Amino acid sequence: MSKRTAYSRYLDAKAKPTPNGKLSSGSLFDMQRALLDALRSGQPLPIEMQRDLAFSFEELVTGNQPELLTVLRGAGKPDPTLKRYLRKEAIRYLRWVSDGRINDKTPLKTVARSFGVTAKAVETWIDAFSDTEIDPLVFESPDLAEFEDSDGGLVKRDHSELVKSVMIACGNRYRIYSKPLIAVRS
Repeated sequence: MSKRTAYSRYLDAKAKPTPNGKLSSGSLFDMQRALLDALRSGQPLPIEMQRDLAFSFEELVTGNQPELLTVLRGAGKPDPTLKRYLRKEAIRYLRWVSDGRINDKTPLKTVARSFGVTAKAVETWIDAFSDTEIDPLVFESPDLAEFEDSDGGLVKRDHSELVKSVMIACGNRYRIYSKPLIAVRS
């Protein structure tokens, strides 16, 4: 049996409105999960998903709460995929410290403090990600590593503060998602 596509799961969930015309929390969650999977796939987004997402953002920028972007958190644990993504940013930071691109004398403490975990937990992440390649950031591309200054000389870009800021922001999100969650719907 083949795995169903994100698009087919999206359509199935969208086709199950409640009697009042709104989507159930379960259907909405399934649509959000399918949309996220489609976005993460790197493939072009099917036109119906594009339209629904565009419409949701139109609602959002006009001050309305789009149903598709309703915050849903199931009782229990957050999505392990999201937490893994956030931990990858901690690993990126630690690798940048390790190879000398960031100066931090206590990187384990820095990450642990940012993520609200112990240094021991960070050490387990290091072990878990030891064989994992972390996707490079856009600015890590060799053609963006240097720029020409006004005198025509090449200047090396320093993105260490940006990587540290991203890691801290991910740590803040990680702490939020590590708290017990309840269903929220406006």
